[in-house]
Amino acid sequence: MVNIDAVINALIAQAPLIAVVIIVLDYTLNSRIEKVMESLKLLEADVKTQMQHVARKIDQLRQRITTLEQEVTSLNYVARTRGEVSYAIKVDSYGARARSEVS
Repeated sequence: MVNIDAVINALIAQAPLIAVVIIVLDYTLNSRIEKVMESLKLLEADVKTQMQHVARKIDQLRQRITTLEQEVTSLNYVARTRGEVSYAIKVDSYGARARSEVS
């Protein structure tokens, strides 16, 4: 049979050693956790910087698209105006030919 008194005395005798091991493990884990947290904070800062950069690029692209749309609208207006002027010139030249042929 197991002597319970001997087991309890052995555990009590080893308790300070177990306490030291637990303290060392706790310190080691805390230092590792702190390193991971610092690394995550650096990564978070880098991601935020990259997101701001991407947001600026998106804004620039939106502005560029707006500018291009305005230029296309302007070019369409100019082309339409030129087409109307060209049509008017053709009609006028046909009219002039017809008048010259009649005369």
